[in-house]
Amino acid sequence: PVPFARIAGRSRIVLHGGGHGLLCSAMVAGLPQVVCYYDLEKQLNGEGLAKAGLGGQVPIGAIRRQPFAASLGAFYDNEEIAANARALAPALRARIATSSTEEAADALQALL
Repeated sequence: PVPFARIAGRSRIVLHGGGHGLLCSAMVAGLPQVVCYYDLEKQLNGEGLAKAGLGGQVPIGAIRRQPFAASLGAFYDNEEIAANARALAPALRARIATSSTEEAADALQALL
């Protein structure tokens, strides 16, 4: 497998099935995404990206070669979505810099 850091360093967009791990990795890397979903979980992930202006989505069974290629080309050139993805990435990276143990301890301390 190719390490994700290498993929992110060489990519302008990420086209994938909508799994949570890859979706989050691409968000942290500041990459726009196209989710080709095949189940409800992936559909919801794709819808969330689209609503946030970070990507697009399509049901995998609805893909037709020429229209999809044209829309993917337009998506690749979409500077607004690329800017949105890049702008969100630093906040996401900062958020994951804190361990879940630290976050839990901070939350418990706030309750006391």
